[in-house]
Amino acid sequence: MSISAKTAWHEVLHAILEDPTKSDDAITQFIENEVPDEGEILDFKQDLYISASSTYHNKKRQSELIKHFSALANVRRPARFRYLFIGFNDEGEFIGMQYLDQRDGDQILDVDDADLRNVFSDKVAPSPDFEVFELERNGCRGGVVAIRQAEQVPLVAESTLRKKGSSAFVSEGQAYTRDGSKTVRMGSDDFAAMIRYREELITSKIQDLTQGLSQVIGIPDDQLANIDLNVTQSDDGVPVRDLVTTEAPETVDEELKTAVKGSKGAGGYECKRRSLYQFLVQRDSVDLDEKGDEKIEYLVRASLRNHLHGAYWLSQYNSDIDDLVERIIAEDINGYTISSLERILLVLGKRSQLSEIAEEYGGRFQSSHASEYSAKCKRAVAERVSEYVGQQIKIRDSAYSVQDLVHGIGAADPERLMDQVIEDLLANDSADGRNKLRNVELTYLAANA
Repeated sequence: MSISAKTAWHEVLHAILEDPTKSDDAITQFIENEVPDEGEILDFKQDLYISASSTYHNKKRQSELIKHFSALANVRRPARFRYLFIGFNDEGEFIGMQYLDQRDGDQILDVDDADLRNVFSDKVAPSPDFEVFELERNGCRGGVVAIRQAEQVPLVAESTLRKKGSSAFVSEGQAYTRDGSKTVRMGSDDFAAMIRYREELITSKIQDLTQGLSQVIGIPDDQLANIDLNVTQSDDGVPVRDLVTTEAPETVDEELKTAVKGSKGAGGYECKRRSLYQFLVQRDSVDLDEKGDEKIEYLVRASLRNHLHGAYWLSQYNSDIDDLVERIIAEDINGYTISSLERILLVLGKRSQLSEIAEEYGGRFQSSHASEYSAKCKRAVAERVSEYVGQQIKIRDSAYSVQDLVHGIGAADPERLMDQVIEDLLANDSADGRNKLRNVELTYLAANA
């Protein structure tokens, strides 16, 4: 099945990578069949090293990583994710890492995530935001690095990695981007254009937020309409600092209220995963009496965009869940959010909404299971949860029966397990940890909906 024109391949791919039900075979086939040739936001690498046996080549390899990662993050293109495909040849075929270089050393898939991130620590500002997914097929190893588009462009080298003598692999102050399929150093004109682009992005966001800014700062909408907001260094317009306080929210509830208001003004529900974890950790501090359903809708929709479920928050929703689901289906269904929403609907037994999704979207997205889930809504709730989660959940070397967790049998408590998983995720935000959180979330929802 070909991906739809509605959702770009780079969004669908990230959803597939995050989906634990997708096999490595399915992922590699998608990459081989749907990902285009090398270009601005993707690069195929047969091998990609992080270290070498000599100091010289060790620096050289780390400088290459700095160039590759920062260049992809810096590309001015509306794509949230950019990709390095490891173990793929130039034609995009999965052949596995070849270890052809004779200088020894580890490839980036041979080391811990922390070791890879240390390459960029204190060397690139801001540091690139990325995830690593490992793949295996027919005994061959490879992987995908998903690099998020930089929010603060451009990423710039903060330190110099020198060769012998005075020359350098990477010099402080340099920035990189992509010219077609090549990684290149930004020239002065490109660098200046990138800075202007950053100002335009921020200014655009501020202008979008004016729609809801009156709720934050108390200025009526008719007055805001006559104010020129900008972040350039010109003397025109009103400085943002004169309108909006720069002080951090004092409580998690204030932080959430600000995020909710911002989503109304900008029309979006973007939120970093770590913030979602923190909201869950401090959930007792979130005031759900004051506009609680608005806060919950934000948290649920932000969770779906991060390939999570927001199931704890959904279980606290006081208004009609069907109305919320209908809004999400109408406004926020795409190849990235559809899987998580469908799993929620399966657990809740929402057959009519699943049928609606199957009819409208099922043929567009490979990740959709709406038709399959719709037929299973009449099963017992524990069976519906097990359709995705399995019969057991394993947390910190202990296994728990899904049947027992859903029906409150024994001492195991889904909320306590959720706390353990979030604690682990805050220490190490791994794909395995996120999969455990998804499992616990659905089990909690089944036990408390």
